[in-house]
Amino acid sequence: MFKQMLKPGVIAGIIGGVVSILVSVLVILALLLPGQVGITLYCLSTPIGLLLSLGIGLLAAFLAQRQSLEKLTTNKAAVAGIIAGVVSAIIGLVAVPLTQQMPNWLGLQDKMIEVQLTPSRMMGLSGEQLEAARTQIIAMQKSGAANTTMLALIEELTASDPR
Repeated sequence: MFKQMLKPGVIAGIIGGVVSILVSVLVILALLLPGQVGITLYCLSTPIGLLLSLGIGLLAAFLAQRQSLEKLTTNKAAVAGIIAGVVSAIIGLVAVPLTQQMPNWLGLQDKMIEVQLTPSRMMGLSGEQLEAARTQIIAMQKSGAANTTMLALIEELTASDPR
């Protein structure tokens, strides 16, 4: 059964991996759009990624059923979906260093900071707190720190807020 599902799973995984890289690049390029439009599209990357993962699994199941003469049960087609997911994830991991550097190559560092500050802005942090957060993000970027969670920073800023 595994051998029968290997080929459709690998094909769907390769297609899915390439499409996910293209979607990642397009989402980063969306930051070039003026105003909040680009930031909003960038923030939609998570739901788009979930739909893409679902599509990869469905494509694997479709390809598996197409090559089989008998009707496949869900548990048999799921093997092709798992294989497709693993192949797609490996391709995506290989492309991560390139997609992480794209904003730097395109000069989008300020937009990326705005993306990181969007949840804080939505939570109603004051202008002073947002500027402190911006300063800390810039300092972390200059020190070479990886992408950090804003939760610790937000907790720190709100704990010092006398409101």
